[in-house]
Amino acid sequence: MASVEAQLEVQLVYRPHGFGAEAAIPIGTTADEYLVKTLGNLIVRRAEEEVRFWEGIDSGVAALKKLEVERLGRILAFLLPESATEPRPELRLVKPGTSGPPPPGGPT
Repeated sequence: MASVEAQLEVQLVYRPHGFGAEAAIPIGTTADEYLVKTLGNLIVRRAEEEVRFWEGIDSGVAALKKLEVERLGRILAFLLPESATEPRPELRLVKPGTSGPPPPGGPT
């Protein structure tokens, strides 16, 4: 059986409203594991907030929303490696005898 490679990406899109066409216009895409994990965590937190909102209004809807949160968590846990949980340090070359960041436009 052949293995299948897949990559999880996030995309920033602009979606105009009221101009006739409402199709999404891609602005940027990244597969950076840390950024994808951060966005995934944010989406889960927002979904959890929605559960809390519905708990005070309709327990049936809240139960469905809670199942969606659990499903989303399982999917993200499967798709995102654990190595993506810590931010990567920004590395740059520092020449001996210098301190601080390089000047704007200078070598990094």
